[in-house]
Amino acid sequence: MSLGNAPDYASIHHYYDPVEVCFLCDYLRMPRPDALKSRQLEVRLDDPVGQSPEGFIRPVIGAGGSDILLIENSVARLVLNAIEDRLPQWFARRDDGELVSSRESQSGRSTGVPLLPTYLFSINWASTGPGLDWPEDYHMGYLPGFDVLVVTASQPSTDVYAYHDQAIGWFLASGDVEAGIKAIIVGWWQAQASCLQERWEELTGVGLINGQAERWADEVWVEEEEQES
Repeated sequence: MSLGNAPDYASIHHYYDPVEVCFLCDYLRMPRPDALKSRQLEVRLDDPVGQSPEGFIRPVIGAGGSDILLIENSVARLVLNAIEDRLPQWFARRDDGELVSSRESQSGRSTGVPLLPTYLFSINWASTGPGLDWPEDYHMGYLPGFDVLVVTASQPSTDVYAYHDQAIGWFLASGDVEAGIKAIIVGWWQAQASCLQERWEELTGVGLINGQAERWADEVWVEEEEQES
């Protein structure tokens, strides 16, 4: 899906800086504003946070040098910037007693209009050992000026996708919100199921989406079981 026309940069510049507009346009598959068509993305190679000095989001190379989800991660970090401390993470204590997190701390974006995402729900894919879970949180954020809602998935480590957060889909804000969320998340799970990922074990938190998540999962993995039989 594409939005077609380029956004009016004059009407959205107070929400985003030029680089953010570029990767948002690239993600939404729409032309960049004329003033930004030749703009090169500032991709950070050795900065795990991926921010400009003013706090604006910058694409960053993922763990192990992966850039497969570079744009998806940039969009997710933009959407989730205001709630970074609520995203999945693990903590460990070094030999010197210092407590460290699996997530590098980000500063708030330098905009007078912060983006405030909506919490959808959380799952645990599996418990593979004592205290070793594989949680995933889902949020939805509105992108002013583009008039779309973006759904994100977040994990506490970069082991699976090389990034902690990914934008996994979007839909027009004027559409049916629950139907839009379902289509994106079911598609995300179907991609996991096609790679032989078993159904997630537990619904660990609910927000805008609650019991629907269980029914959506049943649709995905029951369909997989029927195809196998």
